[in-house]
Amino acid sequence: LITGLGRKTKIVPLDTPDGNIAFTLRTLKAFEQNCLSQVVENAKRIEFSPGSYGFTPTSLYDIKLEALSHSLFLVDGQSVDVILGTVNFEYEEQVSAKRDLLSEMDSALINHLFSQYEVLSQEVHDGYAPKNAIEAEEVVDAIRKSGEDS
Repeated sequence: LITGLGRKTKIVPLDTPDGNIAFTLRTLKAFEQNCLSQVVENAKRIEFSPGSYGFTPTSLYDIKLEALSHSLFLVDGQSVDVILGTVNFEYEEQVSAKRDLLSEMDSALINHLFSQYEVLSQEVHDGYAPKNAIEAEEVVDAIRKSGEDS
């Protein structure tokens, strides 16, 4: 229960020729974020202009797949691990199976899901960030006081 504290979800509905489908994404735990950060850190970059860099298309695609492999957990309300038959697998195997599933999907869908993942991540970040100078000062005071107590 405690490891899920602060974890938010976002349902991404899609209209398809075969009907409606909904993917549910969730924010990442620290361990999952670290896995994603390693992929970002190792990604190949290109220089657009002096001082302006971006990821190569292949690296950007890998980053999207990695983020979604950790974030995607329900399809039409069903656990992805149940759908893939990976419920009793090690976490790395579950992520790999999700990555394989995602890599078979249309690139436009991957881009859409990733943009919704980014929206969810920003919403959570904004929700925890101090909203004004008074809240920021309260955070600083709380940190200062907790340091005095130890």
